[in-house]
Parts: sequence; C-alpha cells; structure tokens
Amino acid sequence: MHIINSALPPHGAPMVIEDDVEIRGNVGIGNQVEAIGNVVVIGDVEQSRIFSHKGSITVHGTVNGYQSSLVAAGNITVSKVRNATLRAKKSIYILIEAIEAHLVARETIVCKEGRGAIVGGTAEAGIEVETNFLGNEKGFFTIARLTNFRQSEMFLQSQKLAEVEKKLQAEKERYEKTIQVIRILGEKVKQLPLAKKQELAQQVKLYQEVCLRLAHVQTQRKALWEQSQKENELERTILIHDTVYENVSLAIDNQKLELTTRYRNVIVYKKGILILGDFDEYMRRKKYA
Repeated sequence: MHIINSALPPHGAPMVIEDDVEIRGNVGIGNQVEAIGNVVVIGDVEQSRIFSHKGSITVHGTVNGYQSSLVAAGNITVSKVRNATLRAKKSIYILIEAIEAHLVARETIVCKEGRGAIVGGTAEAGIEVETNFLGNEKGFFTIARLTNFRQSEMFLQSQKLAEVEKKLQAEKERYEKTIQVIRILGEKVKQLPLAKKQELAQQVKLYQEVCLRLAHVQTQRKALWEQSQKENELERTILIHDTVYENVSLAIDNQKLELTTRYRNVIVYKKGILILGDFDEYMRRKKYA
C-alpha cells in the first residue's frame, strides 16, 4: 500500500498510483487521485476527483462540492456527501447523510447509520435504495430510482452475440457446401490431385472450427437468457425506515410515483405497477407467504 502521511494541498499535480493508497489528511480543492486498487482518505474531500479502477473508495470525512466525484469499480463508503457525484460498480454506503448529491450504484445505496438521510439530488441503484429519511421538511426535491443496469447490459451483450451468431451461421452454411461436395464424391476424393485434397481438408478444418465457435456463442446466449430470467425474478425495492417527505419522486424502471404526502416506514416495489406499502406489514406477509 502507498501511504501519504499528510493532507493534499489545493491544486496539486494529478496522482496516478499503481497500488492501494491511503491519504492521511484532507484532499484539498482541485486534486485528482487515480489508483489501481483501493483508496482510503482519512479526512475530507473538497472539490476533487478520485478514481479506483479495480478497488473501492472509503472517505472517513465529507465529500463536498459540485466538482467532487468518486468513481470506483467496487464499493464507495463515505461519512457525508454534499453536492458531489458518487459512482460505484457495486454499492454505495453513506454513514450519515447525502445532501443534494448524485449517487449511482449498480447494486445498492444504503444510508441508514446515524441519521441516515438522503436529501435532494438523485439516488439511483440497480437493486435497492435503503435510507431512514428521504427528502426533508423544507421540501427539497429528491429522486430515488431503481434502474435495471444489468438487464440493459445483458440486452446489449445478447445483441452483439446475435450478430456474431448470424455471421458464424453464414460461414457455416458456406463450408457446408464443400462438405456436401465431399459427401457426393465419396471414395473419388482419393483420386483428386494432392493440392485439391489439401484444399478440401483445410475447408473441413475451418468448418469444424466454425461449428465449435457457433456452439460456444449459442451457449453464451442461452446463459445470458437464463441470467436475465433470474434478474427478472429478483425483487428490487426502495426502503424508507423513518420518513419519506413530500416533493419526492420514486421510480422503478419506467414506473414513477410523485409524492404529495409524507409517509413513515414504507417499502416501494413493482408488481406490474409501483406499490407503496407499510414495511412491517410487507415483511409479515413475506414471512408467512
């Protein structure tokens, strides 16, 4: 691990670290830290950008400012975030509160330790958003949204595989003409000139390779389809353990619910339409289902 035993002063030179890094102090305005592995900041991040290409990011203080952004291949964990952007390929954990922040996580966003409030801004997750408070008394417009990132990715993958399968199928059909000729010739193939026999043998080899590649692509498409079915069965929820206030927008995929009344201890999920219900009652039904 690369350890920096001090704060980073404002407007420092961009840092690229081919390892994990721990910064023992604040990250001042205008810095950029890029690491291959995990990044730990024992302090605040002020109007700066931090990237982790293969690891997670942990900030023990506040991430502050519209120009601040954290981007991680793993999880992001912060105490507080104000006005900044956080993007995680896994999950985001906020220990105290998020104020007017832009949060995007492929898996979950959790903000329920301490006060546990998401106020203003957007919290967009793939599977679940969980918090104690969503919005506030002052009516800050707040969005909590579930977007099926994985389904979109699988759809694009399936399309690409379908294109590859189509090309391989066309190749296979071309080589099958040669295979058909060989079958018709039968024993007469032995009488052909050596160069012609070698040419036909090469065609047969290429045909076999195409068949193997085609089978592999078809297996991949089948696996994607099966995974897609599992993803569809996965229950995705927005949980608010204490209060969700007026002027909050809740959305799951293409379904949206704009709140004009506050609710306490609720769960939002989709069963064809968007449903907002009492969390305790929901858990009781699920237990005895």
